[in-house]
Amino acid sequence: MSLAQLYATGAGVPADLPEAYLWYSVALTGGKKEAEDERDSVLEKMTPEQKFEAKLKNARRGDKDDEYATGVALENGSGTKPIRPKRCAGFGEAAQKGHADAQLQLGLALANGRGTKKDVVEAAKWFRQSAEQGHIVAQMHYGLACRDGAGGAKERFRSRQMARKSAEQGVVQAEVNYGLLCGRGEGVPKNFSEAARWFKLAAEQDDPNAALNLGLLYEAAVMD
Repeated sequence: MSLAQLYATGAGVPADLPEAYLWYSVALTGGKKEAEDERDSVLEKMTPEQKFEAKLKNARRGDKDDEYATGVALENGSGTKPIRPKRCAGFGEAAQKGHADAQLQLGLALANGRGTKKDVVEAAKWFRQSAEQGHIVAQMHYGLACRDGAGGAKERFRSRQMARKSAEQGVVQAEVNYGLLCGRGEGVPKNFSEAARWFKLAAEQDDPNAALNLGLLYEAAVMD
C-alpha cells in the first residue's frame, strides 16, 4: 500500500487526508495517472479547512495549480481567514510559473492597487502573458490597459488584435469595448455599422451599456 493510501485510510498511521492529498500529488507528478482519481476521492471527503491545508502543502512543493488555488482561498476566506493584502503573494508564484488565471489575477491586483502598489505597466505585462495563452478575459484587459497608455505603439496594435479575439469569443465586456473602438476610430477604421454589430451582440446578452450605446447610434442616425 502506498504512503498516500496509508494516510488516506489510517492503516498503520494516523489518518491525515491533507497529507494523503500531498502524496497522491507527488505520485501524479511522477507519472502515476491512476493517483488522480484517488486524490479527487480524498479531496471530496475533506472539510474546507482540510482542503486549504492540503492545497497549501502541495503549493509549498511548487505546484502552480495549488499555488493559484491557495491564492484564491486566501482572498476569499475559503477554509482560512481571508488575507486580501496577500493577493500578489498568493498569485505571484503561480503567475511566474505560467498559470494563466494567476497571471490575470496578478494583473488585476496591480492595475487596481489591491494588496500592492498600483502599476498599470506591470499589470499590462501580466495581462499580456495570460492573453498569449489564450485567456479571453486577459485579452480584454490587456486591450484596455494598452488603450489607456500602457505600452508603446507596437503593444497597442497587439492589444487591439487581442481585444478583437476576446470579443469574437463572446466576452460581453470585450464586445462593448471593441464596439467603442470601432465607433471612435481608435486604432481601427471608424465604422458605426461595425460598432453597432458589436453593441448588438452584447445587448443580446443583456448588457445595459451595449443597449444604451446601440440606441444612441440609432438615435443619432450615424449608421453607415
